[in-house]
Amino acid sequence: MEHDPADWFCLVRSGRKRVVPYSIQWLKRLRPALFRQDSIALFDLLQQQRIKPRIALLFPLAEATQAHELLGKGGVMGKIVLVRQRVVA
Repeated sequence: MEHDPADWFCLVRSGRKRVVPYSIQWLKRLRPALFRQDSIALFDLLQQQRIKPRIALLFPLAEATQAHELLGKGGVMGKIVLVRQRVVA
């Protein structure tokens, strides 16, 4: 049975108890063809703006150490993204 990847949260919230864990690292290492399929589907959903990742902070690559320290402290809601050039937030 095929599910739309954008609808997985609705399945969990609908009261169903079945949750399938997902590890992208496991998939890439053990099932590279499925990893490629999932990556294509993910970037397609991003392009269509059907999913929107939560980005907490942008750091220039030169400040990766500070970004990593902040991530280690916890409490960050969203992703910390490293970029190649200086970001004005």
